[in-house]
Amino acid sequence: MENNNNNCCEWFDSSRRIKIWENINNEDTENQGILYERLMKQYEILGVVAALVTATLGMVLDNKNIHNGYKFVYNLVNGLGIIFSLSCIVTCLIITSLLSAVKKKNVLEFIKSASSFLSLPLICIMIGLTSMYICVTMYFGGILSWILFPFSLILYLIGLIFYCYLRKKVINWIN
Repeated sequence: MENNNNNCCEWFDSSRRIKIWENINNEDTENQGILYERLMKQYEILGVVAALVTATLGMVLDNKNIHNGYKFVYNLVNGLGIIFSLSCIVTCLIITSLLSAVKKKNVLEFIKSASSFLSLPLICIMIGLTSMYICVTMYFGGILSWILFPFSLILYLIGLIFYCYLRKKVINWIN
């Protein structure tokens, strides 16, 4: 068995992503609809979450509590979060709208053709969420931001570790 220590960081390895979707497709021998439904639902959910992240970052954009020395960094992080979240929304819209034009029996071919781009929405949403964590923590300003920062950092890292742990498990299950 190959060494799977770096599975969490191999986001651009489309062969594993294709293998996961092939396994789902092979499970559904009766109606060939489960692959389409799961793929569509995944990108619809990512698009909705990205819209919520974009809205949240928009709400905290004009922050009067930020110390003048931090405003540039705050605005930069906020702007990057909005841009990456919007990129996630656009990519999800492209995937879901084009996927809806594909016959269900051709969904696996769609996945193989688009496999290089299927991680893009997840990467963009993770950057957007990171920006949101930073901006929401800084939003309160002053000492309150410093009190909230460790909690925000710990919860963010727990979420990231949880994702990496489960991703490794899923990838190992396909082997």
